[in-house]
Amino acid sequence: MAEQEHNRNFLAGVVMGALLGGCAAALMSMKNMPKEPEYATERGLTLKSHTEDVVQRAQQVANEAIARVQANSVTSQ
Repeated sequence: MAEQEHNRNFLAGVVMGALLGGCAAALMSMKNMPKEPEYATERGLTLKSHTEDVVQRAQQVANEAIARVQANSVTSQ
């Protein structure tokens, strides 16, 4: 009987510790929140710039390919 009570108390302590730890983690993460939007904005702008570069390069390659196909089409006729 005493062992069951000990196990129950131990389990209650584990659950209580997990809840308190979760609350502490949530409070600590909220403290760092103002930095997150700035990082997300900066990272978004970087990705946008990179994407624009990739699209521009893809358009250039496509235009060159179209020009080659048109040149081959004219010379083969």
